[in-house]
Amino acid sequence: MMINVNRKIFNTLNKSNTDLVFEYIKNIVLQEDKDKLLTGSDLSLVSTGITEVITKNEALINRFGIERYKQEDYSAEFHVSGYWYRTGTIVVCPFDWSLDNNNDFEYSFVLARTL
Repeated sequence: MMINVNRKIFNTLNKSNTDLVFEYIKNIVLQEDKDKLLTGSDLSLVSTGITEVITKNEALINRFGIERYKQEDYSAEFHVSGYWYRTGTIVVCPFDWSLDNNNDFEYSFVLARTL
């Protein structure tokens, strides 16, 4: 399952209300879960994981700027891997965060079941 999060919408919501951010992510996950594979607890864990990864990555961009982010010109201690896993059966994996010509991108993730 592919999850795409609009970075501009995420950042706009994040400035005003973190509860709205979580609901935005949760609604995206629900829309993409066409086969209803995620239960209540998995849905919350996945939504939390995606929210945490993006929040940490945006903090990195805000701290160092988009140019340094693009060049990975920061120490490894600040790196955000994009992977997220907490107890449960789903791992959130980054997909394509390539910057476009305007130095912008959308966040995308693939969800995978752990064995």
